[in-house]
Amino acid sequence: MIRKFLFVLILAAAVLAGCASGANPTAPDNYPATQPPATQAIPPTVPPTETPVPQPEATALPPEPTADLALEAYQRGFQLQEDGQIDQAIAAFDDAIQLNPNYIDAFYRRGVSKIDNGDYEGALADFAVILTLDANSPFGFNGRGIVNGIQGNFEEAIQDFNQAINLNPDYAEAYANRGIVYGNINNIEAALADFSKAIELHPENISNYYYRALAYASLGQTELAIADFRKVLNESENEEQRTKAQEFITALGGVP
Repeated sequence: MIRKFLFVLILAAAVLAGCASGANPTAPDNYPATQPPATQAIPPTVPPTETPVPQPEATALPPEPTADLALEAYQRGFQLQEDGQIDQAIAAFDDAIQLNPNYIDAFYRRGVSKIDNGDYEGALADFAVILTLDANSPFGFNGRGIVNGIQGNFEEAIQDFNQAINLNPDYAEAYANRGIVYGNINNIEAALADFSKAIELHPENISNYYYRALAYASLGQTELAIADFRKVLNESENEEQRTKAQEFITALGGVP
């Protein structure tokens, strides 16, 4: 019997993909935190997430050729970040921002990279610039909510995610992030509702089925939890998720 539900906070920052000149690079962001396996059926860990998100409006770029150079620097930083070369990625985003001081996409990605480096104050500064450039940017609020959540400022994080969702009701990433925060404050019903909404908006994101399974298990809805864990086991590309899903199905009395 699963009696306790506990999230270690891991918030996946939304990928703000650049759309200028027809470019549209997208890839997941991961903020893993691994702990030793616990004895309870649901251990206190949340695996890395894989969360593609809604595409933003194209960032206004300066005239050619500066626009091409800024986009080139942004794309270089994007790929470096995906390759795990965070310091080099930040340097590339620095170049993009120097070429275009209003390049919201680059500010966002640099903020995400700073989160990877544990530079939360630097990340907050970048997200603040986004909100200065566009006070109605859901990505700016989502980014700030991520940092607030990581730092344990759960109420502030929820307010930020609320703002992001109010500005973009179809922002699946913000629902998932808010669900993780609700899990941290043990509001499991609210977490379940947010993960279900994120799945409704983006059913291809298998990580949210894993999170929802944890919530179902915590609420004693065993069959629903097993169904979601089976989907993770069958479809996730994350080996850690698949391993844990198999363990949880067995712990719940199901057959993997």
